[in-house]
Amino acid sequence: MLRDIDRKMLAILRNYMAIHKTAPGFKLLAAKTGKMENEIKHVLNRLREAGYIEWDGKYTLTIAVLQAWGPRAPAPALPNMLD
Repeated sequence: MLRDIDRKMLAILRNYMAIHKTAPGFKLLAAKTGKMENEIKHVLNRLREAGYIEWDGKYTLTIAVLQAWGPRAPAPALPNMLD
């Protein structure tokens, strides 16, 4: 399961890349997330290890989003109202 910051970063990447066709830089990611560059790198590494993005580990321009959404939770069972 993704952490809140991981989901936020994935959403930022997905939305930015849909418009600009390239990944945002560290400065923009820092402004959008309120995190410092080293924290951003940790989040990007977690997303890479989880299979959501490809990234060379150094430059943001090398980021490619592989899976834009996390796994969905199963729908809750509804009670049978006819019994």
